[in-house]
Amino acid sequence: MTVRAFIATVVLFALLAYSGIRGSSADESAIRQLAATLADAWNAHDLRLYSAQFLPEASFVNVNGRWWRGRSEIEQAHIRAHALIFGQSHEEITPKKIRFVTPELAVMQMTWRSTGDARNPAARDYLMTTVAKKQDGRWWFLAAQNGSAEDRSSSPLVSSVTPASLGTVNGEKAPDPTPEQDAVTKVLAQIDEAWNKNDSAAAARAYAPDADLVSMKAEWLQGRAAIQQYLAELCSKELKDSRSTSEIGKFTLVSANVAVVNSRWTLASANGIENPIHAMGLLVLVLKNGVWQITSAQNTIVRPGPTGNAAP
Repeated sequence: MTVRAFIATVVLFALLAYSGIRGSSADESAIRQLAATLADAWNAHDLRLYSAQFLPEASFVNVNGRWWRGRSEIEQAHIRAHALIFGQSHEEITPKKIRFVTPELAVMQMTWRSTGDARNPAARDYLMTTVAKKQDGRWWFLAAQNGSAEDRSSSPLVSSVTPASLGTVNGEKAPDPTPEQDAVTKVLAQIDEAWNKNDSAAAARAYAPDADLVSMKAEWLQGRAAIQQYLAELCSKELKDSRSTSEIGKFTLVSANVAVVNSRWTLASANGIENPIHAMGLLVLVLKNGVWQITSAQNTIVRPGPTGNAAP
């Protein structure tokens, strides 16, 4: 093999691994098993086993936009939710898509069907985006975000499952942003600017051509063209003339080219909207050819509980 052919082969395999085209069948099976274990643990109401599928530093955003940070907080929140609401519930969890962003990081979209909710036992469908990371020889959840079009947040059973505030923990000073975080912050600012100009095409360019986006109504948009069409409809109809502002709550640089972000954004002054809309976002971004682009994202509206507080 010539030197040129050898270099071409190395580059090809690097691109395949980087693009997520290659993921071993063993790794994919292990990621699917994570979903199966979540379902088994939920249905057994074993919340310690449930939370044990998450890394200690993991993030979880629930269907009402409540953000829990760290395995311990995820466990305690789910223990309380099961005591209040889900003690008789049953879940069916189905992985729908697994995208290997790197050989050791994957994004999985999963559907959930829940029955036996104390507020309304009828079946309810969810769509969740999860980020799985291979560490210490096994796969774990690094981040998860759930979504549903149906709002059950007004029930008095949704009580004091209080999430952490966006930003620092226990008043600790946030670390100075890295150059990579600054670059991703600029991507979010560019989306805000494009949205505020009703320029859906410019907003969609922040997404990779084959990106996935799960909307606030748990609609799954696949590909930049579908995302642009969705954004254009929002900008021209129900959210026309709204103003978007975004901020990063947690930034995780998984590798030099991959970042996982928990964000919060607000839409204000939209036609027919009396109060601002708050939402949490889970984004996976990839640096390619010097440009950060969103490869997978989910937005979950922050619904006010009985206290009326919509802040996550």
